[in-house]
Amino acid sequence: MMNFTFSKKSDWNHSFSEIYKQYYVSMINYARFKTGNLHVAEDLVHELFADIFAKKETIQNAETYLFSALKNRILNYWRHQEVIRAYESKILIEAPDAVTPHHSIELKDIMNNVHAHVKSLSPRCKKVFNLKREEYSNKEIATELDISLKTVEAHYTRALNVLKDRVVISIIAALHFVQSYFY
Repeated sequence: MMNFTFSKKSDWNHSFSEIYKQYYVSMINYARFKTGNLHVAEDLVHELFADIFAKKETIQNAETYLFSALKNRILNYWRHQEVIRAYESKILIEAPDAVTPHHSIELKDIMNNVHAHVKSLSPRCKKVFNLKREEYSNKEIATELDISLKTVEAHYTRALNVLKDRVVISIIAALHFVQSYFY
């Protein structure tokens, strides 16, 4: 375990570089475990290091500070996800009054597209994806399907990547719908 003290008097850039090299991978792994998403984990860790670099903060115990700060960012990420879910729910509740027949057709097409792509997943991948949508934890899914946590994460990541790659146009159409509802 390496501890560094950042100080404006010391070679700050060198210390920062050493801390980055020492903790980057373990911080990514921790954030990925807590968020279930490698891209989110990378963003959170990069933002944390960017903030530290920009502020040139003095840190007494690097490991404790970094993981505490990362934990707070992960909690903020999940809070933000809850806000997004609440907002989406509100839109779905309020939207029927503003939905025209044309919008209904667009939404049906989008949902049919998503469902078709979910059906195209491998059976195990589809099962993991559907259980995650039912808010099962990775551990619960692993137990139910008798597979490892890493396998659950791999299947879920694969499903998200497939859906992300294939449903981009549907998402753009959905955003257009939401935008037309509010503007």
